Amino acid sequence: VNAYSDLTEEEFRRTHHNAAPRFKDMMARRPAVAPLFTQEQVSAAATSIDWRTKGAVTYVKNQLNCGGCYSFSTTGNIEGQWFLAGNPLVALSEQEIISCDTLDDGCGGGTMDNAMTWLVQNQNGNIATEASYPFVSGSGTAPACALPKTTGATITGHIDLPQNEDQMATWLSTKGPISIAVDATSFQTYVGGILTNSISKQLDHAILAVGYNDVASTPNWIVKNSWGTSWGEDGYIYIAKGSNQCLIDSAPSSSVVGGSAPSSGSAPSPASSGSGPAPASSGSGPGPAPASSGSQAASSSSF
Repeated sequence: VNAYSDLTEEEFRRTHHNAAPRFKDMMARRPAVAPLFTQEQVSAAATSIDWRTKGAVTYVKNQLNCGGCYSFSTTGNIEGQWFLAGNPLVALSEQEIISCDTLDDGCGGGTMDNAMTWLVQNQNGNIATEASYPFVSGSGTAPACALPKTTGATITGHIDLPQNEDQMATWLSTKGPISIAVDATSFQTYVGGILTNSISKQLDHAILAVGYNDVASTPNWIVKNSWGTSWGEDGYIYIAKGSNQCLIDSAPSSSVVGGSAPSSGSAPSPASSGSGPAPASSGSGPGPAPASSGSQAASSSSF
């Protein structure tokens, strides 16, 4: 039992995973992405990585009753990319995206690709710090845009990643946390462990993959949510890896900080950072025990 267990499925969806129409539209327009890595590169990737231990992940935030999950996934990704480019880790502003991003719909939902595109096209890639533009939309309403604020990070673009968990993991192992979209229906009753029996019907929520563990008895993704620390395992969920649980491989993406994104077949090198060590296998043990959501898995097709 968690804080959301007494809500109806519709009540929960309305405020916490309401992005299905936006993601459906995005997926209809999203081009196929060729593999970025060879099988040899995939096989050589670290067996586990947790970017929390590398200093690339900020504290767990809480969207409350605002359907702005996409903004939290966006800032989480940019926070990690900015850090791995050699800058201090700084919390970034979801409120800027919710109140100012004209490509999305504030607390009514949006996508990470749109948010990153808006930042590049309208703010020269700049995004404000959380401290200068704090989140105030927890009630579900978005105040008028109030820029300019203090810039916390700058991106030059974004890249859609291959719809393949091995490709995603290989990218994440050297390039940092990635934005992902999922079917979060099974999240309503999640209290801990590894989610292995998820509902997987449609994308409706945005989150941040910050690591994975292939050494565990049940290989899993380490995922940061935006529902506060009282949900899940201190705000995190562990999702079984390798079977497209929650449609996790449907829409991975990342911002780009400086330079250019790798083309198909080229391996990104480990990020050079004056403040964060290069990634390595964490050897962190077996991880959480498997947990069932209580719902049978559905078709793995997106829509």
